[in-house]
Order: sequence, then C-alpha cells, then structure tokens
Amino acid sequence: MTKICNRCGCKVDDNVNFCPDCRSQSFKGEVVKATANSIVVNTKPQGKVVHDLFYQKTEYGYVLSKAKLSSISVFLFFTASIFAGFPAFGALVVGFLLAAMIYLLMRAISNSFEIAKPTKVVVEHNDYGFVTDLKHLLFYWQNKKTGGYVLSKTKLCSHIIFLLAFIFFSFIPYTNFIGWIMASLVFEIPAFAIGTVIHKLTNPYPEALVLEKRVIDKPKILKTDTSRITGRIRNNLTSGDPEIKNLRKEFDIKESNVRDVIEKRFQPPQLTYTRFIGIVDKSKELFDKEYDALVNLVELGDADSPKISAEIESRKDTLRSIIKKIDDLTNELVLTMDNTDKFEVDDVISHMENLIKSVKDYEQ
Repeated sequence: MTKICNRCGCKVDDNVNFCPDCRSQSFKGEVVKATANSIVVNTKPQGKVVHDLFYQKTEYGYVLSKAKLSSISVFLFFTASIFAGFPAFGALVVGFLLAAMIYLLMRAISNSFEIAKPTKVVVEHNDYGFVTDLKHLLFYWQNKKTGGYVLSKTKLCSHIIFLLAFIFFSFIPYTNFIGWIMASLVFEIPAFAIGTVIHKLTNPYPEALVLEKRVIDKPKILKTDTSRITGRIRNNLTSGDPEIKNLRKEFDIKESNVRDVIEKRFQPPQLTYTRFIGIVDKSKELFDKEYDALVNLVELGDADSPKISAEIESRKDTLRSIIKKIDDLTNELVLTMDNTDKFEVDDVISHMENLIKSVKDYEQ
C-alpha cells in the first residue's frame, strides 16, 4: 500500500509520514476501504502536460478547469471551421482571441467570488484521470458537501436534444457542420439552463456515490530504518503517545461539531458560510500538518534530547491552541444562533487567521 507526495511525486510506503526526498507531509492516492456509499477507483498519476492543459491547480490539488476546457473548445471549433470554407488565418486569429477572452473572463469570475472557487472536498474528489473527470463533468452532478457523484438527468437530456437537433439540421441542404453545431446549441443551452435552475432549487445536494482513489502503479516501497532507534522510542512506534492520540480525537470531535453548527447557522452558498467553512478547512489543514510533525518527532527523534523534548511540547501547545480556537468559534456561533441582527464575523475569523498566520511565521 502506497501514497504519492503532492510536492515531488515520490511514491512512498503508506505508513511513512513524510516524503524522504522533499520532507513534505502532504500526500494523495492513499488506499482506502470502500463503504456503503463509496467505491474505490483505480487511478494513475497524470502527467504534468495533462494537468497544465486541462486542470486548475488549487491549494488542495488539481481539479478539471472549465475555463481551460471552454477556451480550448472554442479554439478547436474555429479551427474546424477552416474545413467548412472559412479563411484559415481569420479563423485561427478569431478563435485564439475569443478563446483567450473566455479563459480570462471565467478565471476572473472564479477569483472574484468565493462561491465560484472549488472547495476542499470538491477538489479531493477529482483528478481521477482526464477521461473519468471529463465524464463526470459532462454527465454527472457533484455533491458539494460530500464530493460524491450522481448521474444528471438534466445533462443527459440536454445532450440528447443537441444530438437530435444536430441530426435534423444535417439533412437541410446548403448547410455545413458549423451551422449544425451552432443551431443545435440554441436548443441545448436553454434546456440545460432550465434544468440546472430546477436542480439547484429542488435538490442542490443529491445523495451521491463517493469515489475514493487508489493508485495502481507498482511503487518502490520504502522502509523506515529502525536499527538506530532506542528501545523507548521503538515502543512509541507501536503504542504511541496517549496524550497525542487524545488531542487528535478531541480535535476531530470539535471540528465535526463546529461544521454542524455552521451549517445550521448559515445556509450555503452564503458568503458567510463560505468564509467560516474556509477557516475551519485551513484550521484542519494546519492541525493535520502540526500533528504529523509531532508524531514524527516522537517516533524518530531522540527522546533524551532537551531540544527534541522542547519542540514536542511546543507542537502540543500549538495543537491545543487550534482546538481552543475551534471551541471558541463553536461557542460564539451557538450564542448568536437566535440573534436576528446582522452577525459580525470579522472578530471571530480574525482570531483564527492570526493563529494560523503565527504558526506559519514560526515555521518559516
């Protein structure tokens, strides 16, 4: 069982907590067990060219870029018009300019509005391979809360309408395939827009199948050398530090609680909801990073070293601070649950952001 480093792409054993090449603690492609609402999917690591051409890179990973796909489709459409008799130079220039405008416009919208940015759970349930991701985009809805996929009747019906219209217009004399495509889109786009509005109003978060990733490339398995580890540390490799385990358990419980409160207090896709969930996501990411670093110190460090002992206590204090801030946020939200006035979120959020920034500054 293996996983892949997000920073350098090195394949390591699933039990390793950090990459031996770049020391990163961020991985993907970990083997997971299928549950009643999930299925394990075999995936292969994609090349840099595929990611650069068709994907958008986020802080959580790669997700298929609608802006890139739209602009590439427009350029290919105008390129294909050359075969219908359009001047080659004019078709290429117009296609390139329109493609660039569409890409810049869609990227500007995505960067300007928080609601348009892909969330962590959405990104984590993407990058299954270009064909699979394209299939999901064209034929499925993705549940924004769970990341799961459900077959979209709206998209299927829209594509069928396009296909039937394309066949119909192809029998009209003195026309070409460029006109057939344009005319067919006139019928497909309104059908898709109406269906999407109905879907968003009636069932925005459908019960969906969650796909989990499993990398199928045979990796080089790296083993941790324990020959130089003392007996005391070796015991930690198996038993672990109870205090650290309790911190992990306490954070997971409080994180789950604050997410429940946020969903009750604010309804997505409100901007306030997005801001709060974003802070919780960043707090979890910071906690996971600090927790992994702490486990590595306990498992691999010299327990008799004063410097290591001091660093372990410092990491524990950081974890406790994150837990306390999550707890404070939960309490603040509960206390204002029935408040009908506009809720001022800046103070609460700023405390969380200051903690995250202070930890990052310390690491640098």
